[in-house]
Amino acid sequence: MKKTFKKAGGICLLFFGVLCIGCTDEPIEPVVVAQVVVSETVVTLNPGETVQLTATVTPNNAGNKTVFWKSMNDRIATVDNGLIRAEAPGTVTIVALAYSNTEARSEVTVTVTGVPEDLATAVAGTYIGNVTMSGMPIATDVEATLTAAGNKVRLATEAVTGMGTLTMDIEVDVQREGDGYRISGSGVSSFNAVSVDGTIDAEGNMELTINLTDEGIVVVFTARRGQTLVQAVAGTYMGVVSIPMMGDLPDIELTLTPDGATVKLTANVEVPGVGTLVLDIPMTVTRAGLDYTVFGTGTTDLFGPVSVNGTVSAGGAINLTIHVVTLDMNVTYTGQRLEDVAAIVAGTYIGTVSAQGMGAITGNDVEMVLTSVNRTTVHWATQTDTDLGVSFNVSDFALTVTRSGSDFTIAGSGDTSVGPLEVTGTIDAAGHVLVSMTGPSLPVTIIYEGQKQ
Repeated sequence: MKKTFKKAGGICLLFFGVLCIGCTDEPIEPVVVAQVVVSETVVTLNPGETVQLTATVTPNNAGNKTVFWKSMNDRIATVDNGLIRAEAPGTVTIVALAYSNTEARSEVTVTVTGVPEDLATAVAGTYIGNVTMSGMPIATDVEATLTAAGNKVRLATEAVTGMGTLTMDIEVDVQREGDGYRISGSGVSSFNAVSVDGTIDAEGNMELTINLTDEGIVVVFTARRGQTLVQAVAGTYMGVVSIPMMGDLPDIELTLTPDGATVKLTANVEVPGVGTLVLDIPMTVTRAGLDYTVFGTGTTDLFGPVSVNGTVSAGGAINLTIHVVTLDMNVTYTGQRLEDVAAIVAGTYIGTVSAQGMGAITGNDVEMVLTSVNRTTVHWATQTDTDLGVSFNVSDFALTVTRSGSDFTIAGSGDTSVGPLEVTGTIDAAGHVLVSMTGPSLPVTIIYEGQKQ
């Protein structure tokens, strides 16, 4: 048996006897771990998926290099010696810490995003657009439908063209491509063999190349999903009115409202020193590639008869010319459609309520409903019992919604069953919501984390 003791300038060895050279029997202090470094600090998984992480400790001569792993919420993800398993949608912190020094630790942020994306459902819908050949239109306002069929979609359309009616109903594959999708496939059409290949972007714009192989003809279908022409341009716009010899009038709100087969253009423009120009004009909508043209005529109290024509782009930019007939004068309006952020985030979310420092205080099936009130406001409703013996009820709580890059922020204050609360949170583009709640009656921050259904 051998033991080592120390004293400055001396070593003592015990080996079936004693040999001491200027030493005492003070033991050497073991070297503890100073740092823990994990192989990955950010992980994204779907429920049921796993990933094996490793932890490296320094210094190399540390005595006990054992590392413990801990999940801060086993309902979202568990960990066993670095093997992380995703359990349910949400975000959780996994901690790796040294046995010999708990101050030496490293954290891993694990996001469980939900079930794998249903690509077929993501692209399914009705698309309306034009068919061109060599850049020349041969059919307009053509409707095509994509219907989910397992992990594929069925593409069906009928386009009356100058060379005959193109009818097809074929099965195509769907793949993710960047922020959008690629669809491709082949089958039989009214022109015999046909193959298709194209893209659908995140906004629902489709560009599909259709190859009529037996005829040696290639046409292109350019369309937009899920909207009639009237629906495509409807909305509230904010922009600038320019009047000759009078200059620009900023921050003018204009609305295009669906009205049967047309849209109604409405706006009230205060013209300094003149009066109020009230516009209430029915407008016809036609397609121009991926964009739209609008035109109509009407009468105003201020200027008499006017004609209006212009364009609305697929991105919501609007440019109108308002021709005042009696004055032979052109007034212009240039603006941008205001995004209905409330409608985007509205829906039902399922998740968990937790208390800061305590973990989950409910099951993982708490329902949160956001209902659109206007373009930037939603009402929040939640009702659940907690493990603390307190019911948490919110029935009519207004939250303001704003866009932040590709995500959204929500914020507001109001009364609940646990008293007044201040609420802030985020909803990402995938529908993952994280809300923090604070209030004078709450000793800790309450957190709701869930996923849009």
